[in-house]
Amino acid sequence: MTVLREALRWLGPDRTRVAAALLIGIGALLIGLQVAYADADWLAQAQIGMIWLFVAGMMVVVSTQLAPRVRQRFWTAVGPGLALLALGIVVPDYAVFLAGGGFGWLIIAPIVLRTHVRMEYQQAIRYMRHGQLDEAIAQMDGLVEAEPEDPDHHQFRADLHRLAGHPERAQSDYEQVIRLDPDSSLGYIGLSEVRAQSGDYAAARGPAQQALEREPDSWLPAYNLGMIEDRLAEPQAAIEHLQNALKVGLPHRRYHITTRLWLARAYMRLGQRDEASEQIKALREAHDALEDWEIVFESEQAALLRALMEPDIRLAARLVRGEAGLDALELPAG
Repeated sequence: MTVLREALRWLGPDRTRVAAALLIGIGALLIGLQVAYADADWLAQAQIGMIWLFVAGMMVVVSTQLAPRVRQRFWTAVGPGLALLALGIVVPDYAVFLAGGGFGWLIIAPIVLRTHVRMEYQQAIRYMRHGQLDEAIAQMDGLVEAEPEDPDHHQFRADLHRLAGHPERAQSDYEQVIRLDPDSSLGYIGLSEVRAQSGDYAAARGPAQQALEREPDSWLPAYNLGMIEDRLAEPQAAIEHLQNALKVGLPHRRYHITTRLWLARAYMRLGQRDEASEQIKALREAHDALEDWEIVFESEQAALLRALMEPDIRLAARLVRGEAGLDALELPAG
């Protein structure tokens, strides 16, 4: 059930409703066909067609939550499986065989994708997990030198530089990602985050807006922009973007803590104490997520995130325990 809840959070409420409608609608059609046409020769073919519609619809729902480059790889992986299922409808004599092959491919596709991670990435990830960030960066240096036009190499190396505390090098790599793949939000998200972690929120805002323009239906650009506007004391804009992030759906419960806190602060800045109180109430309902933040902060690789977020989490904990009231909602230092 925990996995299901996390999956639903990741999809967000709108996509979850679409998925539920697909499940209920296609399920009702399958039952109706079975009851009304139990002896029809074409029943199996029609049922496979209904199942294909459901699976294809779910793939579309999932893909809309993915970043553009990830979405392209996703469809490369699941496309053959959907094609086999469709072929089973066109060639009914082999429907069962083709349907089995199609479902089998959809099951093994994620495994195939994981096993095709390049050896250089695998080695870099091993170094990273052991805290050997310089070695991980050196591993990616060679890959970037060999294939300088691949934005994924620059993206991963930029993330490593951020973990290692090299903001200028990380920024340079994120700028390369933007140059190489300007339609993707990933480079803009990374550039915005590294500037925010350096305390330059005004400079972080531009790339955050660019990321949101490219992925208006994704939670992360809206969430990041709301955080930046909280730091810049721009409450109306912060409310708009944070409410959008909530509407799309936050993937983990710990993000509800910060989102509710920033919303409460924004409403207080507008003098709307009742609305701020509602956000604190929602924050208290998600109080168990404070433990998730503590676990994140314990990581050796969370130094930058800790500096950026820990004051907010400490304030949230005080609000949850009743040790602070609405008047404690002030602009954090930095």
